[in-house]
Amino acid sequence: SASASTSSVTIPAHASGEIILGFAHRLGSTKQSTLPSGYSDLGTATGGGSSSASRLFYKVADGTETTFTSTNATACAVLILDDVTSFGTPVFQAGSGNITYPAATLVNHAGKSRVLRFAGHSNANSPVGDLVGYDLVTSALSGGGVIVYADSAGCTSTDPSSASQEFNPNIGGRGITLEVIGV
Repeated sequence: SASASTSSVTIPAHASGEIILGFAHRLGSTKQSTLPSGYSDLGTATGGGSSSASRLFYKVADGTETTFTSTNATACAVLILDDVTSFGTPVFQAGSGNITYPAATLVNHAGKSRVLRFAGHSNANSPVGDLVGYDLVTSALSGGGVIVYADSAGCTSTDPSSASQEFNPNIGGRGITLEVIGV
């Protein structure tokens, strides 16, 4: 995984057939950043008090990708995933403010799903806090930063509930919950 406080991010080493999952966040505007060429959208959200836009997207790697650019994004993150068969529908936080990762109803309870939680935020100096039951995957904390968490144990029988993460009273942000279904 990797992240950057720019509209481009270097994609970590990967093989053909793996999934490249991208997250782009734009602070200061509700106009979406662009979908990188060759990628498919998973979902977008805009608005809120911090005036921001977020986008999730993916592609099946051919093994030659080195970077992606989501023009107008203020921060991006990328994850390399293998053994993925599909994605659940991403759930975006309504509005913005303190980051709240929405609850989600899982498609698969057979222990083959992972839950990822993404956040775009507006405070460059906020430390990344703990999110109980999740491991920090990557973060870029400069203005309009991004944070990505993965569940610690995989999902088996329960749907993930909502979770809050307060950095400080002045932060604006948006949380996103995504199920990744494996083989």
